[in-house]
Amino acid sequence: MHDIPPETQDYVETPRSSGPDQIASILRFPSPISTKVQENNTVEAEIYLPRDVPSRVPCVILLHFWGATDLAIVQSLARQLNRNGIGAAVMVLPYHLRRSPPGVRSGELALQADVNHLRESMTQAVLDVKRLYAWLSRHPAIDGSKIGVAGISLGGVVASLCFGVDDRLSSGAFVLAGGDLAHLIWNSSVTLEARLDFRRQGVTEDDLRRELADVEPLEHVRQAAGENVLIIAAKFDEVVPPEDTKKLAEAYPSSRVVTLDSGHYGAVFAENRIHRTVADFFRSEFFGAPYTPPSSLRTPTIRVGVHYDPETDVTLGVGIDLFRMKRQPSPFVAGLLTPRGPILYGGVEISNGLSVGVAATTERATWGILWSIVL
Repeated sequence: MHDIPPETQDYVETPRSSGPDQIASILRFPSPISTKVQENNTVEAEIYLPRDVPSRVPCVILLHFWGATDLAIVQSLARQLNRNGIGAAVMVLPYHLRRSPPGVRSGELALQADVNHLRESMTQAVLDVKRLYAWLSRHPAIDGSKIGVAGISLGGVVASLCFGVDDRLSSGAFVLAGGDLAHLIWNSSVTLEARLDFRRQGVTEDDLRRELADVEPLEHVRQAAGENVLIIAAKFDEVVPPEDTKKLAEAYPSSRVVTLDSGHYGAVFAENRIHRTVADFFRSEFFGAPYTPPSSLRTPTIRVGVHYDPETDVTLGVGIDLFRMKRQPSPFVAGLLTPRGPILYGGVEISNGLSVGVAATTERATWGILWSIVL
């Protein structure tokens, strides 16, 4: 994986409809790794370059999240980069979108309870990025000395691995990502099926950590490049556990870390601000503009769960945290909307989303129990 993949002459670039501020095209090329899934063996990237820029521009390789059914979020980030005079290359990850066979859900084959397959999929993603880098670095409109990488969720994990193994990448932004793949797979809310399959096979978390060492971002860290890293983390993330994001940040102690008061999916409420933060970071990296990122981006802490109290019995609820203390265990107050009316709930989490506390309805106050997740 550390070696630069063999060069290829089989790049095919096709112009596509462009906007007033950008020039767009589709780039296709063979993956350095050939798999049994034919569709997966052709890499596709959308290239977006700012229009009417007098000199060669920096560029950022953008990687999407797991299970993406379209590229809208990273395309939006590409537009934000273009407005800052920076090009963008949106690459489709292995087994996603057009790289997934007909009738198979995008990303389904990327996350299988097969250690060899997981290792190959991560390796393929890194080599695909390297081959994309080779094309970008020779593009007459791109400054090959200023190419960075950024990703969201799975894309952020892959981006951090790419940044660690390839010192030609000048900077990296990792959004809702983390290190320690084994712990992530063993604790993420979206990997339940895979880890149950691993357990049935007798595979433990330690076995997984040992087998995935070659593609573990924490095993490939460019500590000296920490000042060139931006990490955006969600405090209540159940997809990428916060402790895994913390491990990645600690691996780059000089990195800049921005936190969100949300879970993984609640980041959508700060999408534009996240994109501006990432674009400002790369503008600073590429053009030397002074920049200090915010320590946090305010986002609503949205809670969905099942509530019980003697007044309303068992009911579903959705609401927003009105107050939350930083210490652990973390007391919080949430306003909930339920089919039986509004509830003001104050509680303390005792384990895995389960909390006990006080519930106030329009009629009275009583004790209550809430099992919830933060989006």
